Amino acid sequence: MGGEALLPLTGVILAGGRAERMDGRDKGLLPLAGEPLVAHVIRRLRGQVQEVVISANRHLESYRRFGCRVVQDSDGERYQGPLAGMLAAMRAAETPHVLTAPCDSPSLPADYARRMGEALARERAS
Repeated sequence: MGGEALLPLTGVILAGGRAERMDGRDKGLLPLAGEPLVAHVIRRLRGQVQEVVISANRHLESYRRFGCRVVQDSDGERYQGPLAGMLAAMRAAETPHVLTAPCDSPSLPADYARRMGEALARERAS
């Protein structure tokens, strides 16, 4: 079975954070097999969702180079925590549902959206 979603979805790549454990390097922009981690995630999400959006709080221009809409998850002044990225993405979504994925998940399942949609349908039915 393919990876198509059962619901209209915006795929959100969460690329915020302070990179404290990464010596200040932005995890999504670190290379894996010759390209940034986030490029792998984008490729995995496309085809499963209507749009891929990147939620980030720094290196916004670097993320825009991947051809996705980028939403800023903070006011640029202070770090507001990991949920700020989810909130920014939900506000920016043009679909009724969002599907989130971390920027450091290069092996995201090709049927991730379908699996999550099926899980939601089971939950609603119970």
